[in-house]
Amino acid sequence: MMRKVFSLAFATFFLLAMFCVGVLAQQETGQITGKVVDPNGAVVPGATVTVKSVSTGAERTATADDQGTFIVPALQPGLYDVTVKSGQFAENTQRVQVTVGAKITIETKLSTQAVAANVNVVAAAGGVEVNTTDQQLSTVVDNKQIRELPV
Repeated sequence: MMRKVFSLAFATFFLLAMFCVGVLAQQETGQITGKVVDPNGAVVPGATVTVKSVSTGAERTATADDQGTFIVPALQPGLYDVTVKSGQFAENTQRVQVTVGAKITIETKLSTQAVAANVNVVAAAGGVEVNTTDQQLSTVVDNKQIRELPV
């Protein structure tokens, strides 16, 4: 009799444990993983990855590891903007749809930033003057320059 009760209790415990494992295995979230590369295809370690929910505005941040990979787990289903920034590269944003249990993988190719620079050339008084009408080059020679000419 005691053996029968023990077997029944063990079987009930076993079935309950299996049910709990099945329930825990179900995920209600998704994740985004990815790799960050430069225009030549080389990995970009240390890039900052920001994942922002389009509907709620909630943000999560990750950093690319030495292999340029990142992971942002436990995201609620929805639409996300994934923005990657790193040093002298231009910011890159992609829109990603996360569903229940999804493991989305993206590759982000960063491009170089355009650098804007202004160069102002100002001629000093007594300098070389360029004649743009008849292609002649002239300069004024003063007495000091004539005296310092080698003999």
